[in-house]
Amino acid sequence: MNILYISWWLPYPLRTGSCVTNYNTIKQLAVNHQVSLVSFIDSEDELQYVPEMAKLCTDVTCVLRERKSMVPLKHVLGLLSTAPRSILLARSREMQGAVARKLEQKRFDCAISDATTTLEYILQAQGVPKVLFHHNVDSVVIKRDCEMQTSRLKRFRRWLTWQKAAAYERRVSGQADAHVMVSPVDREELVALVRNLGPVEVVGNGVDMDSFCVDGVKRNRDAIIFASLLKYVPNRDGLRQFCREIFPEIRKTWKDAVLRVTGHFVGMGVDDLQADPNVEFTGYLDDIRPAIASSWVSIAPIHIGSGTRLKILEAMALGTPVVSTTVGAEGLDAEHERDILIADTPLDFAKQILRLHTDDLLWQKLSENGRRLIQEKYDWKVLGKKFENFLRRICEEFYSIKRTPEKTQRS
Repeated sequence: MNILYISWWLPYPLRTGSCVTNYNTIKQLAVNHQVSLVSFIDSEDELQYVPEMAKLCTDVTCVLRERKSMVPLKHVLGLLSTAPRSILLARSREMQGAVARKLEQKRFDCAISDATTTLEYILQAQGVPKVLFHHNVDSVVIKRDCEMQTSRLKRFRRWLTWQKAAAYERRVSGQADAHVMVSPVDREELVALVRNLGPVEVVGNGVDMDSFCVDGVKRNRDAIIFASLLKYVPNRDGLRQFCREIFPEIRKTWKDAVLRVTGHFVGMGVDDLQADPNVEFTGYLDDIRPAIASSWVSIAPIHIGSGTRLKILEAMALGTPVVSTTVGAEGLDAEHERDILIADTPLDFAKQILRLHTDDLLWQKLSENGRRLIQEKYDWKVLGKKFENFLRRICEEFYSIKRTPEKTQRS
């Protein structure tokens, strides 16, 4: 098949969860199909990464995201628009033109949008099935954020944003012919939100097990790691609560415990957390695997959000036991006490981490079971085949229905 893939972020380098998912999805599809990638970029500096994507794709087209001078205007327009602000920020004549030219140059068998923010562009692809890949359900993320607000004014503002996002998601999702979700929970949320939704397949996030083997790395028994993108509000919210309410409880008995926080942190509003000498901000790491593999515990103290957490899958793949909230582990086939430890209150979260510090048998069990779970269910080779089979089925059904009226008319 010839596949048109529209992406909000250039999939390489693997700097965010959605980049990891898009990169590995394209990598698996490219084994048997031709993939044409059209992607937004934030600056021309990102063009240096195009050759990496060209190893997988038959062609790569990049479109510079809206110049920053236009962003404040779109923020104002967002207050008056029925579409969420994120959609207004994504609208680009350049991207519209790039996709139109690509459709003129080549005949495609299907078109994939990696988010609701890029869905409008694949709607230009007439006569082919259009698939919307949901990394999460946007309105659910905002709803949970709304429920966490303590200020009445902030809650009301988030409530308005949630209503607008849900209305937009309900309106546009029906324009796609099929949907791919990363978790069964997200599937249920979308089905409840959108009437007459097309076929929906759950294809979880995963790990490239061929590359997730780090030899010669020594475990630091005092290291707790939070692998995060602090630009993402749920991560920042989870880190702040952990540092204020959970970490102090841990250090009452585990005095040498050190928290490592990965990812860019400058300008992320965490300056006050850097004052603690036992909290280490590593900054962006080109390769996060050694940092996770050398840590004793990985945490996912997430209370808002949607989708599934790659940080959990990657830690399990490296044999690092995970402590997560219920929301953090949502959508994963991981069982409490068997593959992972789940806790939703600050005191219980601290208790579960301390168990891994003192109970070596529990640590070993979770380390082995977690890695086995990833090998069996979350390897990208397995997930890529599932994605591919779903695309084949959607295309077969789409073109079969399309041909039926022609046969009837001739008869």
